[in-house]
Amino acid sequence: MKKKPGPKPKTLTEEQRVELRALSRYLTQAQIADYFGFAERTLTNIFEREPDIYAAYKTGAVSAVAKSASLLTKLAWGYTEKDADGKTVIHQPDRASLMFHLKTKGGWRETNNLEVTGQDGESIKVEAKTTFDVSGLPTEMQRAILSQLKLGEDGLPDESEPD
Repeated sequence: MKKKPGPKPKTLTEEQRVELRALSRYLTQAQIADYFGFAERTLTNIFEREPDIYAAYKTGAVSAVAKSASLLTKLAWGYTEKDADGKTVIHQPDRASLMFHLKTKGGWRETNNLEVTGQDGESIKVEAKTTFDVSGLPTEMQRAILSQLKLGEDGLPDESEPD
């Protein structure tokens, strides 16, 4: 007895392939599958059967990550540009971007400790401290970071300079 052939496996049209590359810069595989009107597993099956489609997806996704990383690095380190009048404008390093970059790429850790103390029936004193561990970085880089963040070598805010 002959087996009935199953449904023809789904694939993407040439137009959908172009859309896939563009969408992969911003959407997850589940969101892309939903956009095309099928299950995420169907998209995974297409990727497995057709490596060129998976390559198009990866190319779009990687280019978006690279562009984001480039912008983050630019913001973290500061940059200069010309304004409409041709004058040079200096953009100072962005502290949040710098910290994010160091945490994700530089092996930097941030720890929060909460110390609760009370002595001899006195009221409880609550003290929250945030410290930054830059010990895994080269000494010159540690000093540069700490000076930008206005932190002392112990990782705590440097109170020698008023804000």
